[in-house]
Amino acid sequence: MEAASHPPRPVGRAGLHDLSRIALESPYAEALADLEPTLLGRPAWVARKRVELRELFALAQLAPNRMSILGLDASTEIRALLDLRCDLSCLNPGDPDIHVERKARLFVRYPEAILRGPLPGTELVQIVEPHHVHHPNVGTAEAFGSAGPGAFASQTLCLGARIPRGLPLREALLMSYAALTLQSVQLDERDAAGVMNVDAARFWQQNPHRIPLSRETFLGEAS
Repeated sequence: MEAASHPPRPVGRAGLHDLSRIALESPYAEALADLEPTLLGRPAWVARKRVELRELFALAQLAPNRMSILGLDASTEIRALLDLRCDLSCLNPGDPDIHVERKARLFVRYPEAILRGPLPGTELVQIVEPHHVHHPNVGTAEAFGSAGPGAFASQTLCLGARIPRGLPLREALLMSYAALTLQSVQLDERDAAGVMNVDAARFWQQNPHRIPLSRETFLGEAS
C-alpha cells in the first residue's frame, strides 16, 4: 500500500519532505540528545538510527495535533509507542455496525534488518488501542511481547505484502495513517498484499460509499 498523496504546501510552510531541515525545539531536541549515548550497533546502523529518530521528533513537532510520542527506546532497534490521531473503524462483538474511533495507540518497531532487504508487511506496526479494529489490513487481537509484565494485546497492521528495503520510518507512519483512515486500503481477500481480516474486507466491499473515513492528510489538509 502507498501513502496518500499530499497537495502542494503553501510557500514558507514546513512539509513532510522538510523533516531533515527542521530545527528541533524543546523537548524534542533534549530527547534526541538523551538517546544519543544509548544507541548501540554497527556504525552504519547507529548513523541510520540518528536520522530516523531526528525525523520522528521533527514529525511530532511539525504535527503535534496528529502524533504524540509516548515512549521511545533505540538501544538496539527503534521501538516507539505513539498516539496517532486519526479516524479508524471498530466493531465491538455483537454490534450490528462499525463505529469510528478518533485515535490509535501504535507500537512501532524499526529493526536493523530493514537495511538488508524487504520485510513482511506485518513487521513494523501493532495497534494497542482501540480494541476490535475492523479493517481489512488489520489482524485480530493477539498477545505481543513476552508472557511477562511487558506483554500486551495488540492487532497487527499490515502495510502491504512486503516493506521495501530501507523504507524510512516516517513513511511507515504515513502509510499507517493512510491505511487506518481508508485512504489506502486493500479489499481483495484473494490478494496477498495486506488482507488480514476477510470479514472486514467484505464489509467495506459492500460499503464503498463510506470510504475513506477521512479525507484529511497527515498535516490536516483536505485531500
